[in-house]
Amino acid sequence: MNYIDKYAVTINEICKRVDVLGKKMLQKLMYLIERKGVSMNLRYSIHFYGPYSEELDNAIRLLAANDVINIDTSERTHKISILDSSSIDYDLMEEEINTINFILDNFSDKTPNELEALTTLDFVAKEIIENNGSHEDIINEVLKIKGTKFTTYFLKEQLELLKECGFISQSMNEMVC
Repeated sequence: MNYIDKYAVTINEICKRVDVLGKKMLQKLMYLIERKGVSMNLRYSIHFYGPYSEELDNAIRLLAANDVINIDTSERTHKISILDSSSIDYDLMEEEINTINFILDNFSDKTPNELEALTTLDFVAKEIIENNGSHEDIINEVLKIKGTKFTTYFLKEQLELLKECGFISQSMNEMVC
């Protein structure tokens, strides 16, 4: 499977729905898309801005070098756009399209800061606490990682959205992963 083409077609779908797509936002949306079941073969680690995939960053640069996408660095946010969607030769399965649309329906209107909080909460629940903690444990771990960047109240709001979207279980110790 050629994942570079799959990234390109996924980025194209995201660009159709997001006015200003920066690298941080793309990293977070791709993370959520993969977490919801679309195989992207990306490895994530916790980074300054939440879950980060070096493979995705490298793929973005490769797609830019091949004139599939443009990365406009003239402003603070590195704006990503598709240059030539006709050069993308990959068809997503219907289930993958549905998953991508679900993520975009629920998260494309979020700010990069909100996406950072959401994906960090999810990453902590899945990778650090390994689904064996309470919602309070998740929030406390994120506060340890992020310091004063997010308030407990804000993190609780973001955790509710993750629960509503089926990323994290409604009950205290049961996780959906």
